[in-house]
Amino acid sequence: MTILTMRPHRGEADLDAIARFLKTCEAVDLPNEYPSVSDILMQFDAPSVDQQRDIRLWEDAADQLIALAGLMIPPVGETVDGFLWFRVHPTQRVDSLYRNIIAWAEAQMQEVCQERHLAVKLLAGAGAEQAKRMTLLENCGFRIERYFLTMVRSLSEPIPEPQLPDGFTLRPIQGEQDAQTWVELFNDTFIDHWNYHPETVAAFNHKLKNPEFRPDLSGVAIAPDGTLAGFCDCYIPKDGNQGWINPVGTRRGYRKQGVARSMLQAVMQKLKVEGMETAMLYVDAENPSGARRLYESVGFQTTHTQIAYIKDV
Repeated sequence: MTILTMRPHRGEADLDAIARFLKTCEAVDLPNEYPSVSDILMQFDAPSVDQQRDIRLWEDAADQLIALAGLMIPPVGETVDGFLWFRVHPTQRVDSLYRNIIAWAEAQMQEVCQERHLAVKLLAGAGAEQAKRMTLLENCGFRIERYFLTMVRSLSEPIPEPQLPDGFTLRPIQGEQDAQTWVELFNDTFIDHWNYHPETVAAFNHKLKNPEFRPDLSGVAIAPDGTLAGFCDCYIPKDGNQGWINPVGTRRGYRKQGVARSMLQAVMQKLKVEGMETAMLYVDAENPSGARRLYESVGFQTTHTQIAYIKDV
């Protein structure tokens, strides 16, 4: 196969073709792979994305899209771990094209290294069932860094009533007025987690524009002194009968009190009222706060394992 064209994203003019291409890939790949079609399209407009630098399309001689790749590059941080996501047309999945995509990503990250004068690494993912992709990444110098689990819970099973600690309350996210305090909560919650990068107010406000994000179903837990103690984001995809709960977090100092469990139960009850049949979430298999055990204790079961690979650039 000869690759004739690699080009940057052209904005709105490309969106229809990209959406069709992603749907073609989704039809043969594992359902609910991350990032989803809507996640990718929303990412194009994220404040931290430079569309000329961070997105590439590969086309054949007939100008048909055969591959799409993007880099999610944290805007701040002491190190720069760029996450490479990519999709290749089911009929064009050959090593030469995959290697071309990885080479592009490495070159982009090397430029970031020179610009910021910081160490950079490249992250990429593979499903546990994607043996060919795993072998390719390993042959290109990537090593396994982490495992992430997709977990699911049927909402037809009984959902216990939330039992918050005394004096705690729950409320929905209240739009942009919550931006600063939510960002501070997120950062204080995840600073001790793997691959943490500070959240920003701009990113929070961008999330509010996502039509699948449901602030009315999402929640924040309020401690007796008014401090935001935890949060639980909720998304409902356009097509499907499942709701996504991601991320879930409890601020340090408020963990192990039942705050996250209560938030999960409250959001699952809301999803059931919305007509959803299942709730789904992601979790780091080595989450230091024991999130996996919590999710299993409220009925979630693992359905898929995603492997995070990393490479020094």
